Amino acid sequence: KGGAARGYVFSSSSGLVLTGNSVSDLTSGTGAGDAHPVGFALTSAAQATLESNVVTGLVGVQPGSSSAVGFQLQSSGGCTLKANQTSDFTVGTSKSLYFMTVDKTSESAQVSMDNIGQGDPIVFLYDAEEGTVVSDLVLVSPMLPSNYGRVALLSSTGVVLRDVEVRDFQGSSAVAGVRVGNCHDCVVERVLLHNISGGNPVGLHVTTSTDLAVSNVTVSSLGNPNVVASMGIYIGANSTATIDSTIFSDVKGDCLYNAGAADHATMRYTALFGCTQSTVFNNNAVTHKLLYLDPQFVDQ
Repeated sequence: KGGAARGYVFSSSSGLVLTGNSVSDLTSGTGAGDAHPVGFALTSAAQATLESNVVTGLVGVQPGSSSAVGFQLQSSGGCTLKANQTSDFTVGTSKSLYFMTVDKTSESAQVSMDNIGQGDPIVFLYDAEEGTVVSDLVLVSPMLPSNYGRVALLSSTGVVLRDVEVRDFQGSSAVAGVRVGNCHDCVVERVLLHNISGGNPVGLHVTTSTDLAVSNVTVSSLGNPNVVASMGIYIGANSTATIDSTIFSDVKGDCLYNAGAADHATMRYTALFGCTQSTVFNNNAVTHKLLYLDPQFVDQ
């Protein structure tokens, strides 16, 4: 108990193999800075393999604790995580539970879907095999797979996310239901993103991705009361996407935020109900056809 509460700490190492270990019942103290509990903390530990490890019972309820984290990777590229499990974390109101957190230099981790966070498979794909299909999932655990959001598709080509339901969780700033980054010719279809709260959440967050096909996606009950900074779909400046047959409902902020040029995002056959507290489109126009806007909620 007390302080930052770390189970295992490794730094300045390469090629570590951590198998069959367990961490339980860590409680952080007030500490200095962010004294959140962490099961396994790796810093500058590239190419590490973590397999069949278990982290349970982390408690971060002190004012200085922003989260509880099973596996924390910092400056540790190329790690592999297989068949690990996390469960029964406790944090204060508006705080976050994470299976893992990664910084930009560590996002290249290879994370298989046999990793389990509070009962849900971890969907975090980096450089996935072309043609990979992730489908038929209902993801409702209060524990997020990573600080990137519930589902992360990164640096991949031709990956398909289909028939997935993501709902009922809260996260920290700009948490995403689905995050797509540096992907090309990927598909997001028949996806429900519902009841996501926390620090200005985003339903579908797209950056540096081209020719993304989005269809039959529903974004509903997104954001917090009296907060207007949520976004149903965010399209980054260097991305292109076609968005078909999409429904937005009760988005507390922008239904679609297009940070790129007008022709970078095309919407067709889309219904917008209740982007109640801000503009429907922000920053740039969007090419759209047969777009239904509920007049009650449209900024003129």
